[in-house]
Amino acid sequence: APVTLFGYHILNNTAAIAYVQVFDKLSANVTVGTTVPDYVIPVPANGGAVMAMGRTGSKHANGMSVACTTTRTGSVAAVCDVLFWTN
Repeated sequence: APVTLFGYHILNNTAAIAYVQVFDKLSANVTVGTTVPDYVIPVPANGGAVMAMGRTGSKHANGMSVACTTTRTGSVAAVCDVLFWTN
C-alpha cells in the first residue's frame, strides 16, 4: 500500500555513526545489504536526526521499509530508535 512519510525523529545512542536505509518496498522485497535503498539518513554518533517534510511529504508508492545499519548500504545492524510520521 502507498505510504507518505511526513517527518521523522531518529536517535542513535551509540558511539558510532549509524545509517537508516529507507526502501520504497515492502520488507518481503528487501534484502538489507543487497537491495539498494531509495535514500539513506545518516545519524551522528550519540546524536539524532529530526526532519519535518511538510504537507506533501515523501511518497512511497510500494510501501516503506527501513533498516538501521553501520554503513550506508551495508547489512550489519546498528541500534537506532526510529519514529516516522506517516499517513
